[in-house]
Order: sequence, then C-alpha cells, then structure tokens
Amino acid sequence: MFFRNLAAFVLATTTLSTAQAEDIPNSFDHPEIGRFPQSEIRGFTETSYGEGLIPRSINSYSNPESFEAWKVQGKRTTIVYELPSSVPITSLEVIRSLKSSLQQRGFSIEMICHATAQNAECGSFLQHQILSETTAKNRFAAFRDIYNLNKASFGMLSAQKGDLRLWAIAAKTVYSANVQYAFDIYEEGSGNELTLAISEDKLRTEISTKGSALLQGVEFESNSAALTSASNSALKTIADYLKANPGSRFLVVGHTDNQGTFHHNRELSEARAQSVKRYLMNSAGIESDRLRAIGVAFAAPIASNDTAAGQARNRRVELVLEH
Repeated sequence: MFFRNLAAFVLATTTLSTAQAEDIPNSFDHPEIGRFPQSEIRGFTETSYGEGLIPRSINSYSNPESFEAWKVQGKRTTIVYELPSSVPITSLEVIRSLKSSLQQRGFSIEMICHATAQNAECGSFLQHQILSETTAKNRFAAFRDIYNLNKASFGMLSAQKGDLRLWAIAAKTVYSANVQYAFDIYEEGSGNELTLAISEDKLRTEISTKGSALLQGVEFESNSAALTSASNSALKTIADYLKANPGSRFLVVGHTDNQGTFHHNRELSEARAQSVKRYLMNSAGIESDRLRAIGVAFAAPIASNDTAAGQARNRRVELVLEH
C-alpha cells in the first residue's frame, strides 16, 4: 500500500526503503540511506576517492563570510533519483521526509532549508558554492537544471553519521513534471590510499630541517606491535640512513589514535617503538645505545581523531634526533 504522500509514508515506516525500479545500469542505493518507494535512479557516480564541500549553513550575498561547509575527502557516491508524476508529492515533503528518515537511521541533521524560486530561506544560490558548473553538468547531469534552480521549488539538507557526510537536494523545476532528489555522500578516509615508504633523502632532509621524520611505510598488525612484511622496505631505508650517520642518537617515538584508554595506548605505542628499535638492532646491526624507544599514546595528534582518515594519520612512528 502506498500512502498519499511521502511524509506520511516515512512517519509510518520510519525509514527509506530499497525498491525495485527501472534504474540505469550498474546503479544501486547507498546501504546507509536507501530510497523512497517508486523512485528510480537516473544518475549514478561512484569514485574510490574524491573531495568537495558539504554546506553546514545558509549563505548570503550580504554576509558571505558567514557561510560554513565541511571540506570532505573520501569515497564519494552521487545518486540522482526521480519520482514519477503519478506520485502526489512536493519537494518540501521530500526534504521533510528525508530529515525524518535519516534521523531514524542515526544521522544528525546539520542544516535544512526549503524555498520557492531560490529565495532567502535557502540562501543565495547556495548550490553554486558547492558545485562548479562543470561538476553540475557532468556528475549531476541527470538532475535537471541543478546549476540554475531559480525556477524551482527547492530544498536541501546536510547530515552526518560517523565518517559519513551527506548533502541532499530535492527540487521540482519548471522543466520537469517530476520531483527529483539527489544524494552526494562522502565516506571520509575510506578511499584506497597509497602508503609511500620514506626515502633516505627525505629522512635526511626532514631530520636536518625539523629534527624529526615521520617513518612512512612502517606498518603494524591491528591493535598489535607486530610489524607487517610491508614494512621491510621502509625499515631497510631507515637502517641505511642510520648507518650513514653513525655519530647521531635518536628517539623512536610511537603514536596512536584516541580509541581506547590512554594507558592501553601508552603501552601499545611504546611496544611499537620497541619493535622498530628491535628490528633495526637485530636485522640491521644498529647499536642499541643509539636508539631510545618511547610511546606517547595519543598525546601528540597531527590530525583530528573524529574521522577514520585522521585516526590513520595519528597512528604512526617518528624518528626524532636526540643529539
């Protein structure tokens, strides 16, 4: 049974659904979001890593500096849906229904608005600050006239859940009999990232200019001090650098993210530093008195621990010149 409007539907079911529809090939719903019944996917793009903006506030021509947005990076999924004209629904009902459903799914709503003909309630052509014209005409090509919604009943919202950041837009333009809505979704830190092993030249440069160097390519088993085999190349480079500088002594400093207690992470970070020192001593013949292993847990982050990407950056080992 299909209710008269989607607002009533969402209040009755408390969630978006997955529906069988005439979607474009190789498209699918995002598992954390779903779709409204009878919707059909008209545009779909997925990339392993992208970056962009998601609005956190309404903008204004008179006060443009007040505009706030998330600068996001990660796996990006863009989906454009269309509701057939037989569904008696407005863009306002879609936006309100999206808010209710997303909240039921554990999202927190950051910003929501609705306007007729792009008036002040939704800012001054806010989508222009989020999308370039090229992006709008390519990634959002299926969303009719998204870059010029001055002749539309228009609404949007932004939301977050864990590492997910979402921008949703709904509109009915004068160019279409149907309401369309779209999601632009980022899963921060979820892209395929390449870990670059540090070079001897980079070690030398960083130590001479900063007194410390991030040991890129040194990796451990999850929640463990056991080095992975992928670390071998980086460890050999570090050993070569130490051999080329026999008169210097160093601290090997372990760092963690803030997941778990400080005591646990303090022990884990020191154990990881000890693993690096032990490898350099036993496999490369570096004298033990040249290296001192310490762990500082999450006392010195280099990124926010609020995202998976930031946590990954904070889990690291550094070489610090002692004298």
